Amino acid sequence: MKKILILEDNPDRILLFRELFSGIHELVITDEVSEAIRFLRTTDFSWIFLDHDLKETHYTSGAPGYTATGIEETGQDVARWLAYHPENNPAASIIIHSLNRSGRELMKQLLIDGGRDPQIVPFNTLSILLLLRNQN
Repeated sequence: MKKILILEDNPDRILLFRELFSGIHELVITDEVSEAIRFLRTTDFSWIFLDHDLKETHYTSGAPGYTATGIEETGQDVARWLAYHPENNPAASIIIHSLNRSGRELMKQLLIDGGRDPQIVPFNTLSILLLLRNQN
């Protein structure tokens, strides 16, 4: 059973991830940047799924990418941490599933610059995989 870290805040998406992977793999799901980084420091994951836009405050604070406290908390922070810490989870496959095109491209470039090989698989593509799986 592989361990998968999922950084996601949307309850509907989390439900779909659970439907796609539960019973097959061990899931660790969080919507907190600091918690994701804590898990990455202490656990070896086979796969890491990263969303960019996290928390409702990301959308309502008036400053894109920042919470009401003024502290940026997006998947980009986790991507940056992974890029700066190549010794952590070096063999993990990193999938950026964000629908935020500019955010996911920034995340991908950060990870590439850090020696990682991330893949972009937008969430709507993952939803299609689940649909196809459930039809069989």
